[in-house]
Amino acid sequence: MSVNIFKVFVIVYVVIGSCAYCSTSSDRKSDESDNEEYQSLREGFDQGNDDFTANFLSDVIDENPNTSAITSPFSVLFLLSQLALHAKGESYKQLANLLNLRSRYDIRVMVPRYLDDINSQRSVNFSLAERVYCSMDYPFSNAFKRDTRNTYHAQAENLDFSEPEEAARMINAWIASKTNNLITDLVPSSSLNEDTRLVLTNAIYFKGDWRMPFNRRMTKKSDFHVTRKHKVSVRMMNQIGHFNYSYLKNIKAKVIQLFYKDGNFSFVLVLPNKGHSVRSLSEDLQYIDLQNDVINQLEPARVNLTMPVIDTETTTDLADILKKNGVTAIFDYDNSDLSGILKHPEPLYVSSAMQKAKIIVNESGSEAAAGNAAVLTTKAALAPGEQTLEIFDANRPFLYYVLFKNAPIFAGVYAGPL
Repeated sequence: MSVNIFKVFVIVYVVIGSCAYCSTSSDRKSDESDNEEYQSLREGFDQGNDDFTANFLSDVIDENPNTSAITSPFSVLFLLSQLALHAKGESYKQLANLLNLRSRYDIRVMVPRYLDDINSQRSVNFSLAERVYCSMDYPFSNAFKRDTRNTYHAQAENLDFSEPEEAARMINAWIASKTNNLITDLVPSSSLNEDTRLVLTNAIYFKGDWRMPFNRRMTKKSDFHVTRKHKVSVRMMNQIGHFNYSYLKNIKAKVIQLFYKDGNFSFVLVLPNKGHSVRSLSEDLQYIDLQNDVINQLEPARVNLTMPVIDTETTTDLADILKKNGVTAIFDYDNSDLSGILKHPEPLYVSSAMQKAKIIVNESGSEAAAGNAAVLTTKAALAPGEQTLEIFDANRPFLYYVLFKNAPIFAGVYAGPL
């Protein structure tokens, strides 16, 4: 039986490119038209990412109540977009619907521009990319090789899966080297065998320094209330400063936004009222727009912020989550129709889909990795006299996001140390 082993891993792949030429008026008009098309497609994809992120996080919380978790639905979508280019029938329809993109042309236009944008950030260490591993005896179709190279700026490598220990060692060594050893020994040799045809990997990595770092001398051990009856002692950071902040009645939560040095990336904490659980909060967020109804509602404020140091690693089985979000056909041996991937088509289906993610948030900033990603600027400073001190004490479970230009690339829940 032919099996398509589909894994999501944490790796790093950096794209660097340049192009210089003298532009004419017609060139500029063409560039403007191309940019408008890209921005329109990106807005659609970002909306799909917002919706998927809300559903994904809610599903993870349902499966693991009172447990910290970190996820990257964003990176899952990029991986699925590569499948969508070569899927047919119901598989393609379901994937395109989740991506919120209308056609394969849209994917080929949007993805490389998005990758170039997100990988070109200079004040943070960030990258998003793909790598494909294929059995030695099953060459890729020319179309798949072309898209891997041109659309995803990715590499394809042939491995001998009949030697599973060596194949796993090579994949794991590469993953570890590209993630600053945040993720090691991700792929067990038991997951590979002579029936493995394909391993698709997707990576997202982020390390950023705060625009306003925390003073380590202000970090103290304090109680964190996991539930009303259970508390643990954690390291809590503290600073008083100017942040984008608001209390949002519609979700019964305080929200605060911390910027990283580059200004395009930010960290958003959503702290529910006492008695309002993160599970209820995650359900509320499924019915609103993260950018318009949350981020755009924040205003400059002087805040006394207390939040825990976060060090969380999560492995998530994507199959159930994707099925709940309408992606079922790729897991069905009889109906997956992924035949466009290989030069000599044979039945392929997704036998497993996993994501492993890790995030560290401390006084200096954040480091995160996950596998299977409108310019944000700070608002005006407070005017004289607007010096009311707001209190944001994250001493109970909360949700958080790492945003790139208001698009969530990581989403998590903190409910105490694991």
